Amino acid sequence: MSLQYRMIAKDSRSNSIEAATKAFDYWLTQRKGLSVDLSIDGRRTEGQDVEVSVLNVAADDVVVRRMALYEETSSHERWATILTIIKTENESWVWVDLEWVSDDPWGHPPTVKPPALVQYLLVEDSMTVGPVGLPPTYHHIISENQAAGVIQVLLNPDRSSPVIILSADLHSPLSDQQDRAKRLAREVLGLAPVYLLSEAATNALNSALNNGLMVYGGAVRTYLPALDHAGPATKRHRVLGAKWFQQDSWRAVAMIASPVRTRALSARPPAVYRKQGRELLQSINSGADAEIFLSFATEAQEAADRAERALVELRDDLDFASAEHDETLAELGSAQARIKFLESELSDAGKYLAGVETPEQFSEISISSFDDVLEEGSYQLTNLIIGDTDEGVAALDEYPQASAWAKKAWRSLLSLDAYAEAKTRGWNGDFQTWCIEPETPSSPSVPSNWVALAESSSVDNNSKYRNARIFPVPTGVDKEGKVYMSAHIKIVEGGRPAPRVHFYDDTSGVTGKIYIGHIGPHLPNGQTN
Repeated sequence: MSLQYRMIAKDSRSNSIEAATKAFDYWLTQRKGLSVDLSIDGRRTEGQDVEVSVLNVAADDVVVRRMALYEETSSHERWATILTIIKTENESWVWVDLEWVSDDPWGHPPTVKPPALVQYLLVEDSMTVGPVGLPPTYHHIISENQAAGVIQVLLNPDRSSPVIILSADLHSPLSDQQDRAKRLAREVLGLAPVYLLSEAATNALNSALNNGLMVYGGAVRTYLPALDHAGPATKRHRVLGAKWFQQDSWRAVAMIASPVRTRALSARPPAVYRKQGRELLQSINSGADAEIFLSFATEAQEAADRAERALVELRDDLDFASAEHDETLAELGSAQARIKFLESELSDAGKYLAGVETPEQFSEISISSFDDVLEEGSYQLTNLIIGDTDEGVAALDEYPQASAWAKKAWRSLLSLDAYAEAKTRGWNGDFQTWCIEPETPSSPSVPSNWVALAESSSVDNNSKYRNARIFPVPTGVDKEGKVYMSAHIKIVEGGRPAPRVHFYDDTSGVTGKIYIGHIGPHLPNGQTN
């Protein structure tokens, strides 16, 4: 069956099996109108097109209870809601899967929401994913003191689940903000906590984060794990502005919740379950047949896991490509508006240039690959020294997006060259400042959020990752003939292979040049390895 939802959480209750069974029974009774004796193992029909299955297995010190509801719908779909509880002497796990198959798998995809069963499982606030608790609804954080707890959750290096923050919206009634938070919490139930912050709590949170990770103005931000690695202005932790909720609140909620639910599908079952899976499977069959069944089942599960991970990666790539496309369209619209304005001003001054072709000397250099970038850069960009980047650019040129990436890389090098040239004329500031406010409006630059002048502490303090960013320079720049190039330009914010340009800025040093150490795929860090 096709997996549509997955929640796997630790349960702190000593009576986890009994409590989860009670929740499952309550869900069957209240939401499904079924009265089932869950103390009896086996699979049985309960009304038209409905089946309930109960399985109990004990192996060594592990007890597993699995309960499932299978429902056929009038539209020829079959849904399975499966609850598994795994309990040992030291820990308990609760695992909920929602699966779907259809006679028409190529038809309209199903509308998926977390099963109402999850609401009943979370009522006692006993479920956690790592150090993060899973509440049955959203948290309304009002004071600065309360915000300290949220900050602690966000910055916890052991956090392995997303956290969703709704910043204070001073232009919307509190009731509207609460409605957003409530709906969002329902859509990510069992997967991520949702916090609605007051103005004071929003200010306290932003004071604890760097500029690239702040959230304000009614925007909603999804903070994935590894916050320290993210760096400034990253799109890893997606932001959705308040205007989206004002225009179409339901769509905005779906845009936030859908990626969270999709990523959660790749969660692996607890290690204790994987180790004891043989006992569970052998309870279904016996003898040689069980070994054959186990072998096939294990291979099938591994293949399904690989396919699911590949699907998640492809969806992430599509998300990043879509965001990049939106950014390009916005830049194009802004440039076209600027051209119209300038043509209008020139017309008023008696200069009529609308429709006149651009002279060749002002045309953009044709860049279609990274080889073009290196060839043009080597003799045109006199303020840059491009090192041995052949291996990195060759890797990038293998991708179908190489032409688009190469154009962005060329734009980045042009900007670095113009910045270095301006420094010789006395312009003050670093490259990121240049991108915010260049020497003249026509000076080449890139969006400032492409630029990171430093790496995260997790890279700085890890010798393996740090060494991957050390590149040769003349001994006049550094007596050892090499430097750590933490400054970089993000050609693509995320996805794969997330091309980067790493450079060393010696414009204020003895050479006055910028040294390019790497043009290629994202260098290794805690996320890539």
